[in-house]
Amino acid sequence: MKLMENNKIEDILHLIKERYPQERVEATKQRLQSLWNLLSMTDRIPYVLYGMPLKQPPVLANDVSGEQRELITQLQTIYEHGEWPDDYVPGLVPGICQVMIPAYFGCTEARTSMTSQVKSVVHDPRDVYDLPELGFGPETPGGQMLERMRYFRRETHGLLSIYEADLQGPFSVASQVWGIENFLAAIYEYPNEAHHLLSRCTDVVIKFAEMMRESVDGDWIPYHCVPAVWLPPGKGIAISEDLVAVVSPQVVQEFMRPCLEQIAAAFGGVFLHSCGSINHVIGEINQVSGLIGLNFSSSETDLPQLAAEANDSLVLTVHNSPVSCGNLPVLDVSQHVQLCGQVFRRSRARGLCIIIGNFSFPWQTGMSAPLHGGNIDEMLCGS
Repeated sequence: MKLMENNKIEDILHLIKERYPQERVEATKQRLQSLWNLLSMTDRIPYVLYGMPLKQPPVLANDVSGEQRELITQLQTIYEHGEWPDDYVPGLVPGICQVMIPAYFGCTEARTSMTSQVKSVVHDPRDVYDLPELGFGPETPGGQMLERMRYFRRETHGLLSIYEADLQGPFSVASQVWGIENFLAAIYEYPNEAHHLLSRCTDVVIKFAEMMRESVDGDWIPYHCVPAVWLPPGKGIAISEDLVAVVSPQVVQEFMRPCLEQIAAAFGGVFLHSCGSINHVIGEINQVSGLIGLNFSSSETDLPQLAAEANDSLVLTVHNSPVSCGNLPVLDVSQHVQLCGQVFRRSRARGLCIIIGNFSFPWQTGMSAPLHGGNIDEMLCGS
């Protein structure tokens, strides 16, 4: 049956179940459980593909709602992904909304045809003591994200887990509430007010994460960077703190570490994503109690250097990127996979290779499971 000829959700779910029988999913989870438990990998280095172009985009009627259109497209993506022998655990992705948590404090979003920006609500340092708490009701961006998660679960009868929505960490949220440039100055000029705002943001991040988990009856995968990596229940949650790349080690130690440790205590661990280079702060990151791993790009953070300096207790999930930092080169897919394989084979670091397929292809015809699935295993193994 061609999916483009039949877009009924129940039919696509049946096809997904055929491609992802329970034995396959459990075998993948066992491999990833070993990774997260810091055990030796007996068969191969795990890898996950993400962002692969659809071969058969769904043909949908004009009156299909936006949510239903998104759901059917994701289901078809999951079905096509099943051709690859990687370590993907099927799940639905609620998405990204940068104002989702800042809106709790009254922030709104300014949109243009090309971009969007969170409008800050702190105009005087004393404002942090009087910020409103608007909650995550149905009309708020956060409430709408929660409803999307409920919708996905309801329409698929709970047959697929739901990945975590993009979850910005307290430092990132505070920078949007205050304004990024002003907040980065405030941590030096008004440290008490900055700490107060960070404390409030930490509480709200924890609250929203708990609401996400509850919205899908606990059947979530608390990982979003990228939303294709399975994280075992109770191991922790993933957050993004992209400003790690542009602050000093001292700022990480004083302003980020306490927030990360509070989140780790609430969920059994915390996993940290950052864009840019994090090499300069790995010493401080190593000191975060409850940190279980890091996600970054192989062309923005120096992977061999970081693998040599990171704690043995951290799992590194490394993706390719179309941009680079410092003197690092932009890698095509094959170069990225080879680098991950070399580092994870030869160092004490434990890791997972993430291949974002819509960035760059080493093969002129694009990536194909029958042609290139074996190539990836060979490159990771060094054969």
